[in-house]
Amino acid sequence: MTVAVEPLLDVDGLAAIEAEWEALDRELEPRTPFTSPLWLRLWWKHFHREGWLRKDKWFVHIVRDEGGKLLAVAPLIRVDQPAHGPVGLRRLRFFGADTSLTEVRGVICRRSDENIVFKALCDYLLVNRSEWDVIEWSGIRSGGGARAVLDKAGALISLTSTPMYLLQLSNWNDLVASVSANMRKNLRKAYERLRAGGHNFEFRVVEQADDRALNRFFRLHSRRAQASNMLVIHPDKFRTSRNRAFITEYITEVAKRNGLRIFELRIEGEAVASRLAFHLDDTLYFYYAGYDPLWRRSSVGTVLMAEALKWAIGSGLKTANLSAGKDLSKLRWKPSEIVFDSYTQISPCLRGMVVGQTYATIDSSLRKFSSPRKQQSSLGLTTPSAEGLTSGFGFRRGRNLSARATSSDEG
Repeated sequence: MTVAVEPLLDVDGLAAIEAEWEALDRELEPRTPFTSPLWLRLWWKHFHREGWLRKDKWFVHIVRDEGGKLLAVAPLIRVDQPAHGPVGLRRLRFFGADTSLTEVRGVICRRSDENIVFKALCDYLLVNRSEWDVIEWSGIRSGGGARAVLDKAGALISLTSTPMYLLQLSNWNDLVASVSANMRKNLRKAYERLRAGGHNFEFRVVEQADDRALNRFFRLHSRRAQASNMLVIHPDKFRTSRNRAFITEYITEVAKRNGLRIFELRIEGEAVASRLAFHLDDTLYFYYAGYDPLWRRSSVGTVLMAEALKWAIGSGLKTANLSAGKDLSKLRWKPSEIVFDSYTQISPCLRGMVVGQTYATIDSSLRKFSSPRKQQSSLGLTTPSAEGLTSGFGFRRGRNLSARATSSDEG
């Protein structure tokens, strides 16, 4: 199969392919909100920056087969730091480089097309290597075809791995039977504590863009983040006005498509726990949550999650995506794990080997000392040689530079 990489010149180009992009998005596994045209269009609107110290330049590309079928969307930006001047870093990275609102980001394509898509993108970026210094590949499924193609391209610096957890849904009794005896005990005691305290709870599902429900979610999410003596630190993801504006607009739009679910646990008329989720065909994606720390000992978060899973099963959904990131609250449901990796790749031109290598060295050093979790991910870092960079990319002196590249799976 021969495929072609094509640039999309601006955000209007996204609108032009939205229908076929949405059809592609429905075929992805696992389903997440972060690969949809809506999420990425709003992300660019709220988060791209244009200043003296940094400028985000549009660098979105698509991949089509010889019949014109959309195989992939590569929602890339080129980050110039500083924005002006002959000396600076030019990074290619994917839409979604925010404060952890976008949990997984990368090339949007079917797993069956990974090999041909990534081969075409690598060839295209090699041809246009003078336009960038570093590529930050992310969302690379471990064990998939994309990793194999990038390995052949060479000069990868391994950075981090992000796990995601999926729970297959059939019926509630089977789900409870599949977890550990300790988890079954915790579930039973969570309900017993509420009954013993004389607290009758109400489980509520909000499906419309309700400002009051969203504000309750923000408040409870913030309160959990501010609580002391927590075993796990939960940062307030919606502390900034920019993050709130983004998610509010996204929720407003996705609710029109019947994709919003805000689950609430209410006691004596007050919401004590809230969970934001997104309905994606037969999948329910559990996003961020919050609860009132005063009700922590009553395990209101556990009860809310259990009630939400019962609702999902009763609604005929097949999969609960417990979102990205490892923590006990997900693992105790005995989900299956998939892993997404990220890598840095340096342009094989002279400028890339100088500027990009300096950046990669500094970045890896910062990651080693930023946190224990990132330190673990960076222990296996390797630094490619200049010879490896050029040979790994198949660099040939005098190769023609063009704005369009094609690839065939024969290679």
